[in-house]
Amino acid sequence: MDDEELTRLAAQELLRDAKKFMAQRNAEFRATQLKTPMKPNKVFLSNTIRNVVSYNKTRKGGAPRQDDIAKANVENKLRDKKEEAKRKH
Repeated sequence: MDDEELTRLAAQELLRDAKKFMAQRNAEFRATQLKTPMKPNKVFLSNTIRNVVSYNKTRKGGAPRQDDIAKANVENKLRDKKEEAKRKH
């Protein structure tokens, strides 16, 4: 056997060992994932709920949104036009 063939055989052996190692690690990782279920992020959830509740409280008595103002303006114009139409008849 010459040096090139020995190098090739050594490289093949290293690749086989690496593949075997990766397969073993993947199997261990999957087993670990199945044993330990994911936990919810309680801090994120509590902050989200607190902020939504706070926002909803301010919306009830707070300033109206722009689309609410536009809707009210359209309704007022329609009501005014109906009143003018009634006065003309």
